[in-house]
Amino acid sequence: MKEIGGYFGIELSQYRREYHTGSARYNTFRSALCDLLANSNYSEIYMPYFNCPDVEEKIRIEFPELVIINYEVDNNLEPINSDGSKLDWRLLDQRSLFYYVNYFGLKSNFIESELDNCLIDNAHSFFSKPVKNNHTIYSARKFFGVPDGAYLSTSLKLSDDLDEHDCRNAFSHLLGRQAINARKYYHKYMENEKTLAHANVRSMSKLSQTILSSIDYELVRSKRVDNFYYLHSKLEPINLLSDLISDSCHSLNFSPLSYPLLLKGKGEIIRKFLIDNGIYVPSLWRRFIERDEPRCEFKNIIHIPIDQRYCLKDMKQVLGVLKSVIKEI
Repeated sequence: MKEIGGYFGIELSQYRREYHTGSARYNTFRSALCDLLANSNYSEIYMPYFNCPDVEEKIRIEFPELVIINYEVDNNLEPINSDGSKLDWRLLDQRSLFYYVNYFGLKSNFIESELDNCLIDNAHSFFSKPVKNNHTIYSARKFFGVPDGAYLSTSLKLSDDLDEHDCRNAFSHLLGRQAINARKYYHKYMENEKTLAHANVRSMSKLSQTILSSIDYELVRSKRVDNFYYLHSKLEPINLLSDLISDSCHSLNFSPLSYPLLLKGKGEIIRKFLIDNGIYVPSLWRRFIERDEPRCEFKNIIHIPIDQRYCLKDMKQVLGVLKSVIKEI
């Protein structure tokens, strides 16, 4: 029976709906991946070296019989063999799964035109629509203030009896940032990340579903794109990723996670300077960066926030700080 009366909870509009309606809901990206693999008959999976090491580690733990074959990517972030030749995933048999990352949300055009019967990691590209015949996984937490949340689009029959994720103790960092600031509650954010990293496969919490049903997605996407284009108009001459960005950012599905700025060296120095000045740029895949991997030059990428919380005035502030540190080094 529905409760009537009493104190108020958090008020959120439910007049909208989730963006990925029709997709399966999970507490985490890794849970979605595990449920996909558990309900398939793949014997091997091709995974890029340039990826979050935790994803591969999760597969090794949960599916020790699944053979993992690593591949490299070229400067356009497209698959290649170890000798530098193009990797043709179309030659793989039906029991082989090809895993590809939509890096920084810049490879949607490539996915739409080239990939078929693959697993698309869209953790960096929430607004990219699933491409027919591909499995596609999204992370809600990378784009919105929710305690948990991921989506999986696939034609496979998935588990339908998963327990719901319990997120009651996972709101301190979200509320703390609103009430005070991000720095003070960063440790709470890391505690939640650690909890989710070890969480069992669960369905998305109802609270996250409610939040994700209250968002004006078109407004969110347009703000991100506007901020991205503004930064690119100013940083294009010095960004070593400019050609890649220019080829990618006109896709109808373009939905950037951040603005990726790659300079010659000094990435860590610039990143630290920005953080010290209150501009929190993430270090994606820290454990990858610390390893001597083929794409180690990408460790210098600075991921500038361009999300829906900010406007062009904020982007100008970021540019001012960035210009001051670039002059110094």
